[in-house]
Formats: sequence, C-alpha cells, structure tokens
Amino acid sequence: MGICNTEIGNTMMIDKGVQKLRFRSMEEVAQKYSHHESFYGWYFPNEAQLQPYFIDECVKYVNECADFAQRLTPNCVNL
Repeated sequence: MGICNTEIGNTMMIDKGVQKLRFRSMEEVAQKYSHHESFYGWYFPNEAQLQPYFIDECVKYVNECADFAQRLTPNCVNL
C-alpha cells in the first residue's frame, strides 16, 4: 500500500504545516539546483496509488505540488 492510501499519507497530504515544510524544501532544491542544465524538472512518484483509483486528497496534493513547482521553475517539466 502506498503513502496516499494510508492514514499517515493522508495527514501528510492535507496538513498545512507539512505542506509549508514541503514547499520550503522545494524552494531550497530549486535555489540550489534549478540553474544546472541537468535539472530537468520535478517528479511526483504517485502512480503506485492507483488502487483502484487516486483518492481526492492525493489528486489535490499532486496538483498543489505541481502548481508550486511550476511557479518555482516555469521552464521545467513536472512528471
């Protein structure tokens, strides 16, 4: 079972304090590495959560992360 289908995973996806830390970490990664040619973009490894479909919290979590990543690094790819 993946993180999106667990109580801990659900808490991590909806907790605003955890989101703040996640976004701060993404800012740090972007600041340190996004200027490198090898920094292609962001990967959100959530495809394993299709059991049998993504729960709403997981979809919202990935969309929020992807939106934030796009604002940080508009020329990069989100996977």
